[in-house]
Amino acid sequence: SAPAGRASLPVSPQEKLVQVRDLALKHRLHLDPACLRALARLPFYKAKDLIDEVLLGGRDRRGVRNPSKYLMIGCQKMTSGLGVEQGLAMELAVSLGVVLNNDALDELASIPRKESRAIIHELANNPEASQDALEYIRAEVLRCRAQMDSRPWP
Repeated sequence: SAPAGRASLPVSPQEKLVQVRDLALKHRLHLDPACLRALARLPFYKAKDLIDEVLLGGRDRRGVRNPSKYLMIGCQKMTSGLGVEQGLAMELAVSLGVVLNNDALDELASIPRKESRAIIHELANNPEASQDALEYIRAEVLRCRAQMDSRPWP
């Protein structure tokens, strides 16, 4: 049973990575970390479809020699740019002179906009935080999600 406040939060990038990894391992596919990250960027149903395609032997159904490479190519074909929340975070970050990669933007998109904006402002104003922006963002997102999970049901 998940905490009551959890329903309003989207799945975090780390949680999605675990879901994709578990699905691959369930089918005895040992994928490299870069492939798992690429699959975790996609909506889960698309990642599942790609994994199913590998299990069926690829597009021509003759087998796939290198599942990680096959899936990476499939992910690249399916990637459609940033989502709405990632785009808004990127726009704010650029306006404040903060450089964020897609992993950081995905993390920020998994929490409410108000909190992600506060984290970006902190990165812009705090040189210590901006030393390793991704680690800072991950820590802050975890803290934010933990606080939201512990809130009583309204």
